[in-house]
Parts: sequence; C-alpha cells; structure tokens
Amino acid sequence: MRLISNQDASSNHLRQILTIVANAQRVVLVSGWIKHEGIDLLMSSLKAALERGASVTLFTNAEHTQEDSLTKLKSLNGLNHVIVPKSLIYLHTKLYYVEDNKGFKAIIGSANITKDALRKNEELSVYIEGALDCDEHQQLKAYLSHLDELERKVRGEIEIVRSNNI
Repeated sequence: MRLISNQDASSNHLRQILTIVANAQRVVLVSGWIKHEGIDLLMSSLKAALERGASVTLFTNAEHTQEDSLTKLKSLNGLNHVIVPKSLIYLHTKLYYVEDNKGFKAIIGSANITKDALRKNEELSVYIEGALDCDEHQQLKAYLSHLDELERKVRGEIEIVRSNNI
C-alpha cells in the first residue's frame, strides 16, 4: 500500500491511473463527477486498452456527468458506460481498478475524473496491488459484484423506461 497525492506532478493521480491502465486486461473506473477535460486526459489510454481487447467499464453519476463528456465517451467502441441515476443510488465512489497478468491494482480515494482532481487538487488516495486471491482483492471483488448488480438495476430501469414509452 502507498499513498497518492497531486503534490508531485510526476506521480499524481493522472500518471498513476495511466500507468495501471497501460497493461490492464480489465479496467473498472468509478467516479461521481465526470468532466470533459478529465475524460480528455484519459481518452488515449482507454482507447488503447479497448483496442488491445481489454474490458473497460466506467460507472458515473447521472447528476454530475457533463453532457460533452458523454459525447466523447460514445466515441470509444466497446466501452461499457453505466450512468447511474440518482433514483437508484447517489454514486460517490472514486475507484480506479485494473486486472492484468500479475493480479490487480486499485486506486481508491478522493479524485474524480476531472482535470483538476487528477492533476492539481488536494486529493489523497490509497494504491494497493496484489494477487487475485489475496484478502484485499476479495474485499474489492465484493464491491465489484455490488457494482455489477447496480449495472443490472440500471439496465433494468432503462428497459422499463423503454417499455413504458412504447
């Protein structure tokens, strides 16, 4: 475990996220706030991950996801973007999780996907890594299962809305 802050530009949140996504086979990003400037900083990394066949899922809060960032995200073929409505839950998590051939890596803390949060705001996060069978991963796996269930609820709510509009 180690701490990540934005005090040093060479090891800020953005650099750490780009590093862990670089060789990931599975990427799960969770951020309550999404701004287009933050997405711009991650676009090439996410695009490269998708092009090499990685599974990439992004969970965002419907209330705080900027419209122009949605347009940018739609250009990423294969991205699974789950927009969580406040009617289900108020998503406030900040999690950057990856799996690669060595195990898992995760950044859990305060930084949303905004330019300032990733580069210069006073943010603090914990970086952990380990094997997929370690205790820390088992705890993260439980939370990731919760997110999978949340995604099913979001997809179900979308289908209900579509059904009611027919």
